[in-house]
Amino acid sequence: MACVSPISSADLKRILASRAFSRVGEPKRNRAIFAMQLCLGPRIHELLALRCGDVLYSTGALRPTIYFRKTKTAVPRRIEANNPLLIRYLQPWIFRLDQLGILHAGTWLFPGRSWDKPLTRQQVYAIYKAAYRELGLVRLGTHSPRKTWAVATYDYWLRQQRAGRPVDPLVMTQRIGGWKSLESCSRYLGFTRRDGAESQFHLYQEAGL
Repeated sequence: MACVSPISSADLKRILASRAFSRVGEPKRNRAIFAMQLCLGPRIHELLALRCGDVLYSTGALRPTIYFRKTKTAVPRRIEANNPLLIRYLQPWIFRLDQLGILHAGTWLFPGRSWDKPLTRQQVYAIYKAAYRELGLVRLGTHSPRKTWAVATYDYWLRQQRAGRPVDPLVMTQRIGGWKSLESCSRYLGFTRRDGAESQFHLYQEAGL
């Protein structure tokens, strides 16, 4: 999904505060879906496959690690669920499920109207699209939060590399995000031959050669 645009920090704040999230079903659920995708980077079908027991202990405490099973690879993807933004938006939805009396290990984390089935990708697209449309945002879809996560993850590890840590930003992003190869991760991030042309043009200029 290299054609999908990542979302800017300013627009992220606007989306999370969007009134459209309050008009399409459960507002706490809608914001929790968006925040989970934004903070953990799952594909939408991976996210909708989660049940409450996948993210919560029997005590109701949030698990420190979440496994996404339905990936394009054979091995489940593991990711740490310790981002403060995730916790801020997920906990109110967990409390809401408890209020409704359906907070059980086997309950879908994001159930649809009938509660015995999860939301569909089309329903999530409609939720996101309502918020995007309200704010006049274009070229965004259900992949946009994942794309934003991938770019932010790459940028974080790039800063760590520049600070002296022996890490490869692309390798770290590929491993955490569950891409099969560095090439597929690179394409998802939007690196193209045009980027190669740009870097070639600027080679050694800072050295004054």
